[in-house]
Parts: sequence; C-alpha cells; structure tokens
Amino acid sequence: MKPHIQYIVLLCACILLFLLWLPALAVPIFGDTIDYALLGESMWQRWEYTILGESYAKQLPAHAFVSYPFIKVLGYQWGIKVSSLLAGMGVLTVSFLLFKRVFSPLVGLGVALALALHPAFIYMTMVGGADPLFILLFLASVLAFMRANKNQNSYVTSGVMAGLASLTRYNGLPLFLLFLVWGLWKRKTHIKKPQFWVGGFVGIGIFSLWLIRNLITFGDPLYSEYGGEFMTKTSGVVAQFFSNLIYYINPLHNIFPVLLLFALYGLWKFGRSQKFLIFAMLTAWILTSIWWVQAMRFAFPGYPILLGFAFAGMIDMYKQIPYKKIFATLVTSSLLVTHVPAICLYDYGACNALADKTFGFIPANLGVSPEGFYSSALARKYINKNAEANAKVQVADERYVKVWGESAIFRSDFVLESSKNACPIYIMTVWPDDEDSVVFTSDSEPKMSVAVRECP
Repeated sequence: MKPHIQYIVLLCACILLFLLWLPALAVPIFGDTIDYALLGESMWQRWEYTILGESYAKQLPAHAFVSYPFIKVLGYQWGIKVSSLLAGMGVLTVSFLLFKRVFSPLVGLGVALALALHPAFIYMTMVGGADPLFILLFLASVLAFMRANKNQNSYVTSGVMAGLASLTRYNGLPLFLLFLVWGLWKRKTHIKKPQFWVGGFVGIGIFSLWLIRNLITFGDPLYSEYGGEFMTKTSGVVAQFFSNLIYYINPLHNIFPVLLLFALYGLWKFGRSQKFLIFAMLTAWILTSIWWVQAMRFAFPGYPILLGFAFAGMIDMYKQIPYKKIFATLVTSSLLVTHVPAICLYDYGACNALADKTFGFIPANLGVSPEGFYSSALARKYINKNAEANAKVQVADERYVKVWGESAIFRSDFVLESSKNACPIYIMTVWPDDEDSVVFTSDSEPKMSVAVRECP
C-alpha cells in the first residue's frame, strides 16, 4: 500500500471519529469534565489549581491545562470536547504509526479504524474527559521507546511523553519502571548512554511538578483525594483485583468477542517476538487492576495494543486460510453485527431509546451514561419550552451554576440555583420527592422527571 493511500485511510478514520463525535455537542459537560474546565481556567488565568477558589488534589492537571485554549475560544461546552476529539484523533495517528512499525501499515490502519468505531473510545471523545489525552501520551511514549532501539535520542522523547502521561493519569507512572527493567534486561549497552537517563529523569521531573505543588499547598507531596476513596470504596487489593479481572475479561467490556478471539491468536502467534508490547499493555493495567471503579475507559489504554495483536492475528490467519473471500465476508459481517448495534446502545441515548421501543428484547435500562443523557435532554427540553420567564432551575452545585450558566444549556432568562432550599424551582430528578409536583416524566429509561417545588 502506497504511503499516500495509508494516510488517506487514516484521515478517513479521523473524519469517521469526528462524525460519530458530533452528536455529543448537544450533551452538557458534567462531573469530572466540569472540574477539568474550571481547573484549566484557574491555571491559565490565576496560576492556581483551584475550583471556585478551593485548592484541588484529585484529577491531574495536564488535560485541564491543554484544554483551556480551546475553552477560551469555544466556551466550556464545546472547547473541552474539541480538545478530547483532537486527542482522540492523535490516538488514531499514534496507533497507526506504532503498529505500522511493529507489524505492517495494514495492521496500523485496522487498529485506527477499529478505535474510531469502538463504542468506549467514541464515548471518551464525546464527554471531554482526560482519557484520550492519556492514551495518546501513553502510546507515544511506548512508540518513542521502541524507536530508541535505533535512535537513542528518542529516549528523551519517550521520557517526556511518559512524564506528561503521568501528569494526565497516575497510570502513566509504571511506564518508568517498565523502561528501566527493559533497559536492564534487553538494552544493557543503552543504559550506559546519557540519553537513556536524561529521558527518564526529565520525565520524572515533569511529574514531580505535581508533587512539588502538593507539598507547597497541602504540606504533603503525596496528598491525593484518590487515596481516601480507595481506602473506603474497596474491600482490599486482592479482592478488588479478582473482581476487576472478572469484569474486564468479559468481551462486552473490552474489544468484543470477534476481535478478542483474533487477539488471543495474535498473542499466541506474535507474543514471543513482541514481548515489549505485551509488557507495555500490562503496564497500562497495573493500577486499573486494583482500582475500585470498573469502566472500560480505565482499561482502554491497553486496548489499542490488544487490537494490534488482533489485526496481526487476523491478517496472518487470512493468509493461511484457503477460502479467503468466505473468511473475509464472515469476519466483516461479524464485526458489523457486533459493533454497529453496540455503538447505538452504548453511545447514543436516542438510538438506545429507539431500540427499546422497536425491539423490546434488550433491557430498557442498560445502565450506560447516554441513556441518562437522553432522558435528561428530554427533561431540559420540557423546562426550556414550558417554564415561565425567569424561572429557577436546580442544579447539583456551584460548579454547574457557573459552567452551565455560560453554556446555553437552559434558556438565558432562567436562574440556576444549587441551593436545596430555593423555591419555587424546577428540579430534574429520577426520584422526585412526594411533596413536589411532577409535571413531566420521560418515556425513555432511566425515567427522568421534572418536578416543581413550590414555596411553603
């Protein structure tokens, strides 16, 4: 395949991801994404790491810092989502370059297209979180380290990328241990070179900026709100490990049954010659394996590598099977049957609700976020259409007052309130209180109601 054709296909994968991402612009940012938006604003405007004036020590700063220029131009709602989309396109590009180097351009393009069509990856770019940026930096660090086998200056790039990845998610820190162990094991001559150590120390120095900030702000360089969560939410490291293992080996929670079978074959066929990639994949899952929250996005940094083995195995099997057209038809149809419905159910609440009404054999409430997004959108639509002028609408807290108030989520004349005692006020809730008057309930699951709380 000619190089210009390869990059045209890669561009098509990026355009496909963009088209699948577009509907997300109608979904308000929420939770951690709001935090990142406000943190980035405080970093750029006041050289602080605060949310509404309060010092913060949970989410790491890289995504917040990188996203703010887009927020400055496009606003909270669009800016941080565009930032995640561009990081997602970067993941497609780095994945292509990585597996083009390791296997072939065809494998690299297969991984890029599979990522663009993976429901979890689409979702991560849609909500504006830090995951696409972390995956980009993680894979870029791995690619640079592999290139350093021939060009030792790439050790510096690898270290910088690992440091930035660690400033995006703590899951990047095990990379430094991987690189050190691999150097001592397989590249003994390289560890005598200054580039190897400069890359490592520069990367650690980048992450140390976070430790220095915490020492100055909290008096403890290792202070993190994650520590308290882990201690209270898990029953122990061993129990959590096995619980997570059961969750993530479920094909519906990783790369789906068809590709997982090819991945297992690819690991068996090429694993011995690509040990570093396997260790890199496992490195991405070290902290995920004991973390108390179970979600595809936490394990996803290792999935591009798993997809690389899947497509390498698929192509190898294709070359060996005599009935190539039948094989290609079966594989293509199987991927379409599994992935297209999954995108509908996992990523688009309206499509999910339509499937509930049309087919009926799928559980009405799968518990995936887009179902709630769609129900909430119906509730917001009702309020925006029917509420009186200058009505009060209750939101979760002051973060939402600020961000949603500047993002045209509700009518411009509305007053957003976080106080639980404000009245009269419109409330969007799944569990309305008995004393409130319910004026609307969505027909899709989970059922979101609009209630009106009058003054006593």
